[in-house]
Amino acid sequence: MITHIIILDNLWATTESDTPGVRQLVRDALTFRPKGYVYTSAFRFGYWDGTICLVKKDGRFPVGLVGHVVESLKVGNIQASIEDRRTRPASNADLFPLLPTIKLKDYQEEAVVSACAAGRGIIHHPVGSGKTIVLLEIVRRLGVPALVLVHRKDLLYQLVERARDIYGIKAGIVGDGRWEDGEGFTVATFQTIFSRLANPETHKETVEWLQQFQAVHVDEVHHVEAETYAHVMQHLPNAYYRLGYSATPMKSGDRGTYLNVVGWTGPVVSHLPSEGGIKAGRLVPADVFVIGPLPGRKPIDLDYSRAYETGITRHEGRNTTIILITQALRKVGPTLILVERIEHGQLLADALGVPFASGSTPGDKRVDIWEDMRQGRLDCVVASVIADEGLDICNIEHLILAGGGRAPHRQIQRIGRGMRAAPGKDRLTVFDFADAGFYLGRQYRSRLRTYKKEKAYQVVEIKPEEIKQWLAQETMAIPHTRSSRETSP
Repeated sequence: MITHIIILDNLWATTESDTPGVRQLVRDALTFRPKGYVYTSAFRFGYWDGTICLVKKDGRFPVGLVGHVVESLKVGNIQASIEDRRTRPASNADLFPLLPTIKLKDYQEEAVVSACAAGRGIIHHPVGSGKTIVLLEIVRRLGVPALVLVHRKDLLYQLVERARDIYGIKAGIVGDGRWEDGEGFTVATFQTIFSRLANPETHKETVEWLQQFQAVHVDEVHHVEAETYAHVMQHLPNAYYRLGYSATPMKSGDRGTYLNVVGWTGPVVSHLPSEGGIKAGRLVPADVFVIGPLPGRKPIDLDYSRAYETGITRHEGRNTTIILITQALRKVGPTLILVERIEHGQLLADALGVPFASGSTPGDKRVDIWEDMRQGRLDCVVASVIADEGLDICNIEHLILAGGGRAPHRQIQRIGRGMRAAPGKDRLTVFDFADAGFYLGRQYRSRLRTYKKEKAYQVVEIKPEEIKQWLAQETMAIPHTRSSRETSP
């Protein structure tokens, strides 16, 4: 059996073999074809074979993939010998001395213990299960300077507030035009760090600033597959601890996402299925009603943009149904409508006379909108993709997915917005639509497959006339039990 040496540091694993066959096995293990490669000009004109390899010319690859490489080498009868040059930093109990103001659930405690022991990896817990609490408790127990990376300023402020309220931690803020250092704990947006690294005038000081952190925590870690995010992760050489958090860490399960995400954090170290969150009392199950197909102008399938315009944004029958359902739902519980396009969201918001929250909405106004909904001052909000991830409003009882789309991880994230448990709430009601046409129909069928795979969802396909019957009822009796699935709403 051949012995192959792999040297580890905080960022990279480096192969130390001159044997061509061994080097090729490593490259094969870390090579993939990204989604959509067949549509690129480089592939179509023969300039590129459509593959991406995560092994650099000098034999380095992201250290989180060392386990994957070791298993791949075994297939070739090659034994890997690991030379780990990493040093686990000493914990400073005085850095975050305060105990939390809330008690962790059993599954949260197990996740914290597993993550602290492993030092790196992914917390794969469902939306609403309290990943933020897990993150903050891991930060406290590790007791080293920590950086939390997020992809939106809403999440930035949410994490800063939770750190202050639960642990009394004064967190630094980097993002949204601010650069404020914290006391051993800083929350930053990927975009801000990347732009400063890309700017020659701020590159050096940013590189030096990043060297202070011995732990990096990535919220919604599935975004790390993007090159810009990976670039930031490469500039944290002293971060021994590298942990990611997501309800959908591998997104649609493709090889490229797996290799990129695991590469910068490590494999899953704690997994709680959605049904586990329900059992723990953190989540409620979801009833997903899929309506359609609705009458109206058929989408023009000459291209996706025109199909979306006619089949979703300007589909009169679809929009009218959304408005009528919302008017009924608002009478019995807070309702959130999620859209993809700004134009569509504004159209629905204007028709309903409710706020529309989008990326262009000023941050302070967005905060007010979400707080008004939490406090019951608002019973309906229309929101763009900014609400897909991280939004923490437990009292949402009804969710309307008005924007179509197909990506499984996005559908799970969206429905997760409303599955958080709250007093008096036992289920979440979700409405989606069976869109027609080549592009939109394919996306609808993909969503339906995603819904049916989730054990925490009860999926019911219903006809438009059944919705009309329900809307005509004097009492808004929304079906919530399994037995009622046998009758139309």
